[in-house]
Amino acid sequence: MDNPKKIEWLEWSSEAFEKAKKEKKPILLDIHGTWCHWCHVMDQTTYANEAVAGFVSENFVPVKVDTDRRPDINERYNAGGWPSTVVLTAQGVIVLQATYMPPRELLVFLKSAIASSFSSSMQKNPEAEKLLHAQISPRRVLLDESELVKGVLAQARDSFDEFFGGFGAEPKFPMPDLLCFLELHWLYFRDADVKNILLGTLSQMALGGLFDSQENGFFRYSTTRDWSIPHYEKMLEDNARLCGVYLDAYRLFGREEFLSTAEKTLSYLREKLFDKNSSLFFSSQSADEEYYLHLAKDREKLRAPPVDKTIFTDLNSLAAEALLKAWVVTGEKEYKAMALACLKSLLSRCFDGQKLFHFREGPAKQEAFLQDYALLIHALLKAFACTQENFFLKTALSLESIAEEKFLDKNGVGFFDTPRDSLHSPGLLSRRKKPFAPNSVMVENLLVLSILAGRKELAVTGEKTQLHAASQAIESGVFGAASAQTSLKTAKGFITAEIKSPKSDWEDFLRKILHNDFNNLVITGIETFKEPGKASVLFCAKDKCLPPMAGITGLELYEKI
Repeated sequence: MDNPKKIEWLEWSSEAFEKAKKEKKPILLDIHGTWCHWCHVMDQTTYANEAVAGFVSENFVPVKVDTDRRPDINERYNAGGWPSTVVLTAQGVIVLQATYMPPRELLVFLKSAIASSFSSSMQKNPEAEKLLHAQISPRRVLLDESELVKGVLAQARDSFDEFFGGFGAEPKFPMPDLLCFLELHWLYFRDADVKNILLGTLSQMALGGLFDSQENGFFRYSTTRDWSIPHYEKMLEDNARLCGVYLDAYRLFGREEFLSTAEKTLSYLREKLFDKNSSLFFSSQSADEEYYLHLAKDREKLRAPPVDKTIFTDLNSLAAEALLKAWVVTGEKEYKAMALACLKSLLSRCFDGQKLFHFREGPAKQEAFLQDYALLIHALLKAFACTQENFFLKTALSLESIAEEKFLDKNGVGFFDTPRDSLHSPGLLSRRKKPFAPNSVMVENLLVLSILAGRKELAVTGEKTQLHAASQAIESGVFGAASAQTSLKTAKGFITAEIKSPKSDWEDFLRKILHNDFNNLVITGIETFKEPGKASVLFCAKDKCLPPMAGITGLELYEKI
């Protein structure tokens, strides 16, 4: 008996596109995730089907891409979910796209795509060719960044689910960027409606099926409006971000259940995704409905869902920052030690002094994207704030300089998501974008570095970048929350703190000051002295400074400044 036909998937490369041109075939692009249930189903059923495999092998150049390893490709070719099934011309122009399909449906789809890809209109479409080299520009200019803040807030109110919390109907996602924006808005303005939205959403998410009550940690999203039936993959990114959201909610509202949820989330990360040998975090745990529907005693009999052990720079930066915030809130020194070890190990693995990598595993590696630089710099600045070790500040400045060289628009207005040499990449990768979320993180980085390093030009770049990011985010409704949050901070102004403390307890005093940090507080210096003497802190914001204070309780700072 002959061996059944199998699809020989290629990696995304210039060679794959050249092969398509030479053989005059379209490309079949499959974008998948290691954690994605329907991706596995499509591999095991649809693509394993002999008729499908034979048809694909004969008529297409098949290319398979991991969405986590190549977010740049996913950003440009995702069809609205995973798996993304996309047919491209040999020049990289999208012909037809869909998500999961069973064998018979895929064959109909592919035959239709072949007819379309070889039509004269597709082969000679100048508009499609222009897309390959177009740059992204804001669609309209903001007259006032408060327009973005008001727009995001209004849409959050309109889409809030008063019965079950969260936003919109099913499927329902936790939306940590929006929750962070609402937390900061409440801190600044004490709006009762915003408080109700936060309390309702955070309580329902923690109590409902989105949170694994047996093994801890949040699932990626709920398939139902009431959070009762989740989609069972667990992601490092979601859990790190949500840990920070719940820690902030505890600081804002003092509810013990929020602190408990944050600590349980960290427990999941440490038990399931943390690699003790490297002090780094793995990226995700796959969905497995059968496993998670069993009670704890029954789960022990089953094999746990597999973990993707890839180490990503951006995701580990988020995890380190969540751990640092946990130290600030709880005082548990182990959290801080884990965070610092994570960052140092990450730098050792993924930064060679000249270039940062998105991931690096033996010979397999991928140069870093803007998101990696933005989040790592942000985490390093938090590490500097928590330790006052110059190593973290010096490394953050070095990475910022490299990021400017590789990603900053030549006019100094915003950062592209991919390095300059990606202009020569195949397909839509030559179309560089300026995504507002990592640009907004870079704005915070630039403004903080400007204060700490005394470099005004960084603040100028930050201000230009924020205006550009906000002008793009205004079109995205609640999904523009990351930029709206940065707009709030820049409008209010960053708060600086100069600390004087006895040498014996400066670290504890620093932690109490950082309890007020919602990514808007910059520690500009610590002066230590021998006992006797009392610790004090001088807070300043814009043109206003408070008298030196011996301490501060809770969030009293935001009532005074």
